[in-house]
Amino acid sequence: MTDNATITEQRLRLARHRGQLTDPQSLAAAAQILVVVDTLLDLAYAVTTGTGGPLLVPLARLQLPGLLTAGVVFLIWFWRCHTNIRALAPERLTFSPGTAVVVWFVPIVCLWQPRQAIMDLARATGGVSTRLVNAWWAAWLTQLLGRPALTFAFGLAGYRGSATPWLALADTAAAALVIPMIRQITAAQRALIHAR
Repeated sequence: MTDNATITEQRLRLARHRGQLTDPQSLAAAAQILVVVDTLLDLAYAVTTGTGGPLLVPLARLQLPGLLTAGVVFLIWFWRCHTNIRALAPERLTFSPGTAVVVWFVPIVCLWQPRQAIMDLARATGGVSTRLVNAWWAAWLTQLLGRPALTFAFGLAGYRGSATPWLALADTAAAALVIPMIRQITAAQRALIHAR
């Protein structure tokens, strides 16, 4: 065994003994389900916005709770995964688990630091495609920054339609990419945690 492998094995045994490792599988499953539900709500709202059907107001009322619930569970999963890696290889992480979550809420910083925290996690965990992380981050930023940009552009052009259907496409792309990212990170973490 190399020195790094020996150190990792020792840290793994110590973290298990201290109860510092928690399997993120149940949080990952919950996060993925909630991301799908939120995306379906967004798509239904986008379709209803164009038709003005009777579901418009109920769907509008469900969007924020759906987003918040999916976001909170995703961040709890994210924190749990960072906590696991922190116990095994703290030198591989730029951020503490708490800071990795906080950077999502700091204006301006939230445009690049969460990606860095996820890339750290992906690299430290291993077995995670950095291309997938980058593609997801691009879709996430498009969705995040798209609303003000499209609203401004539509206003300048005198377009009376809604930006919602266009934003639903970016939201769907982000959801379609975050689900395999969650799966890859979770599978790699489970392999580390349950390694003998």
